[in-house]
Amino acid sequence: MIKEMVDVGFEFADFSAMHYHAEDELTQEVGSPGVRGNTDRFTLKFRKP
Repeated sequence: MIKEMVDVGFEFADFSAMHYHAEDELTQEVGSPGVRGNTDRFTLKFRKP
C-alpha cells in the first residue's frame, strides 16, 4: 500500500498501530464467524506535496 501511494505522488508521513490485534492469527477471512472486529488493520498517513 505504501509503495502504491508513493508511486502516485504522495509522501508517506506516519503509521499507527492502534488497530493492531495480537490475537489475530491472520489465517481466517474477515467474513468468518467470530473474526469481525478482531482483525489486524492498519492506519497510514500520507501527505500530498
